[in-house]
Amino acid sequence: MKKYSLLLLFVFLSSIAFSASNVYVAQDSVTLRSDKLVSDTNIIKNLSRDTELTLISMHYSGWSKVSTSDLTGWILSDQLTKKAPESLIINKANTDPNKIKLLEQVLLRLKNENNNLIAKIIDIKAINDKKIKELTSNLNKVEAKGSQENIDLKPMKNQSLSDSNTLLLLIAGLILGLVVSFIFSRILRRRNNKLNIVSRSY
Repeated sequence: MKKYSLLLLFVFLSSIAFSASNVYVAQDSVTLRSDKLVSDTNIIKNLSRDTELTLISMHYSGWSKVSTSDLTGWILSDQLTKKAPESLIINKANTDPNKIKLLEQVLLRLKNENNNLIAKIIDIKAINDKKIKELTSNLNKVEAKGSQENIDLKPMKNQSLSDSNTLLLLIAGLILGLVVSFIFSRILRRRNNKLNIVSRSY
């Protein structure tokens, strides 16, 4: 008698804990039935995996009474889970207007920074091309004047090397900026994902 009392108490407490909460179909093609029997005559509807249901009560026989938007029936309890599917969590996170707005602002800022860096690289490249043309022109003039042996070409070569080093430093700065922007966006995305984790328990 004491065992039955404990069993009834457990079932009662379980039904209170799980009543009026959301559950999800844990398997493919689960049958919603009109009563707690496996029969071909009491089938109401076949439910697909991850279908959201409202748990009304749990029965000690292993059945749970659930409802959809328009139907109420019985499903075997082991075919249900309290764990929300990942697709539902992602959809909820993606539809949060504040998070969407924040991510759009971050994306816009990163795009602007990227466009500014590209514009600077284009300007530097144009200046560098112009200087290279001038140096080439000067070298051609020097070669044409083969009789002038006292012209020192070292300053022009050093200037060319200095310009190349400047260009390399700017390109390295651009790559570093893009890497930092990418890492920042990944950190932001992970932080948002952590905020959206739903604890799942049966």
